[in-house]
Amino acid sequence: MSKRSAFVLLLLLTAAQYVLGQATISDEQVRAAAEDKVSKAMEIPRSALTTRRREDLDDSLFSFQRKIAGHIHRGGFFVEVVDGGYQVTPAEATFTPPTRKWLVAVSPDGKPYGLYGFPDALAAFNELVSSVGVDVRNESQAESFGRFCLAAVEASDSSILYDKLRLRHKAEEQFLGYMDSHTPTSVKEQQFLKWWRGFAALNVRNIAPQVVKTDSSYTVRFNLLQLTTGRTPSIAAWVIGISAGGTCKVQSRQTVYPIEGKQPHVQR
Repeated sequence: MSKRSAFVLLLLLTAAQYVLGQATISDEQVRAAAEDKVSKAMEIPRSALTTRRREDLDDSLFSFQRKIAGHIHRGGFFVEVVDGGYQVTPAEATFTPPTRKWLVAVSPDGKPYGLYGFPDALAAFNELVSSVGVDVRNESQAESFGRFCLAAVEASDSSILYDKLRLRHKAEEQFLGYMDSHTPTSVKEQQFLKWWRGFAALNVRNIAPQVVKTDSSYTVRFNLLQLTTGRTPSIAAWVIGISAGGTCKVQSRQTVYPIEGKQPHVQR
């Protein structure tokens, strides 16, 4: 073998080792790391947990990552873990309805980050994005990144309000389908109309997310519709500060409609 051929072979082997190093963790290892994180933190046997990969969140994180040619790789793999689901053995299959849910992100080197369902979820989220290297470059990206943060830390991104039509539809569905089952439908309809008229009286012009840029950071306000079975729907305002590097801070969160004993208020 000539010196030139040997040099080319060495380069190829080095490149292959680098690529393999960037993709060191398998799907099975990702799930195992997530299960282990929940099992140890919540003192639940791993055998009682089941997992579901959240590749949509993998993609969300990757879309904000800094991408340097020759060093591009996914920075995290997300797993939803529940305390139940199907438990399958060769002898039988049993199903336990899940009662709790957690979200864990696992880095390429196997480090787990406890997100939704963990008490220090936001700190873990910020540690993850800081280690990955994230860029938030404009107001549109700030809104999208805030939505990603809510999905990872609160599992509430689907509750974000964008227009009154969807708000009305979801609130009415809550009153008619998820309130007291013994209450006549006609009464539920009147309860919903009272709730809706109260909101309409506020004359809110815009309930969609709002972004304000300050120097190299952003402040994003989200209105979230909070739905709990058997309870009246409510609207909560979340204000999140987002740095250009993706770290987030919840500046405030409060119920803005309805408020017991006070004049309801939603930012206009």
